[in-house]
Amino acid sequence: MNQHELQKRLIRYQGETEQLGFWLSRAKQSLPEDFEGYRRSLQDASGLAERLACGIRDVRVETCFLPRTEVLREAAQTQGIQVEAEEHWYRIFLPGLLPKKKAGSCAFLTGPLSAALTEYGKGHPIRRLRRAVVCFRHLYSAGLPERMVRDHDNIEVKQVLDVIADHFLVDDNGLLCTNLYTSDMGDREGTEVYVMAPEYLGKWLDLHPIKTP
Repeated sequence: MNQHELQKRLIRYQGETEQLGFWLSRAKQSLPEDFEGYRRSLQDASGLAERLACGIRDVRVETCFLPRTEVLREAAQTQGIQVEAEEHWYRIFLPGLLPKKKAGSCAFLTGPLSAALTEYGKGHPIRRLRRAVVCFRHLYSAGLPERMVRDHDNIEVKQVLDVIADHFLVDDNGLLCTNLYTSDMGDREGTEVYVMAPEYLGKWLDLHPIKTP
């Protein structure tokens, strides 16, 4: 990347940072009367922030002579992505809720997630599952109004599932991999993903019962 192109990109990112502040200010001003305006402003802000994160990462890779894997591994640590093996399954914690399907690419998350899983696999042998259940548990902050809990079919999980499948599954086709989606209230927002053999689903449900109205 030449100096002229680099300057253009940095100026653009600076302008987008100011735009991000605008959307956050508008979201704040929309509360408490205009919930729909608040929702739209936060959607615009989060999408812009995600594009900024990916763009600035690319600039670091291209101009600071850093391996992309190192930058993504650093991003995974910064985001707080956690990977661990529990007794009968793997647990992956992603800080924050997954984006809506129409929000665009999940590259801001899938790149660091893949790096975190690769790093985990270096120190912990991973047994790929031929048949599996993958449970997505969407955690919302306690006290959040119920209307802010999203429908499961409106959440982008496929891109995240594809990354997880590359590391834990032999195949993620519908005959071999069953997906389960639940939502719950917690101490903080986040997304838990559990990967297990089908015979352990009952044990998992005992620990994380599905709540019905």
